[in-house]
Amino acid sequence: MDKIFKVSEECIGCQACVGVAPDNFEMNGDHVAFLKKQPQTEEELKKSEEALDICPVGAIYTEAAKITNDIEPILAKDNIKEVLDKYPELKNVLVELSPKFKRLQKPALYNTLARFASFKDASKLTGVSICEILHTINDYLGVSKKLLEKAPECITANQESENILDKSEDINWEESVERFILNDDTLPELSAKITNLKPQ
Repeated sequence: MDKIFKVSEECIGCQACVGVAPDNFEMNGDHVAFLKKQPQTEEELKKSEEALDICPVGAIYTEAAKITNDIEPILAKDNIKEVLDKYPELKNVLVELSPKFKRLQKPALYNTLARFASFKDASKLTGVSICEILHTINDYLGVSKKLLEKAPECITANQESENILDKSEDINWEESVERFILNDDTLPELSAKITNLKPQ
């Protein structure tokens, strides 16, 4: 893509952009729109441009993509404060991932906790997987392909978790009605059956 999209503070929360391009725009807790990820496909680019055109106050704008050419992907070991000082708009993106990231909006915590914490630490504190955090913020910056090159194991783990339902099988077996009337030995037998189940 030859440009990146941004949302200014002039947003009035009309949600027009979310209606047109829901894969790229979202509303935060304060009912203000933000860009959750840069367009990755021609279809997303077309919808994002439409969102820019219909914004009633012109809060959506673009910058030349050459600004992002030198951006390195954000990794698990990276310091939160250093990254957010460089890309303050990522605060909104992180808050949408978990309300626990709202702590970063308090200056005292931002200047203390965030100064020493990495994104790996943030994953442990918020319960959001490190892969989800990294994918989300790197998508926003438009450098998800670079993340693929630097952290392929994260992508692999993410794909496996998404595809686990494809590998799973329904669990069922026949039980007679009498089992639910005279069920003295039901629990040990069910426990034995569950123990013998295959993965997934």
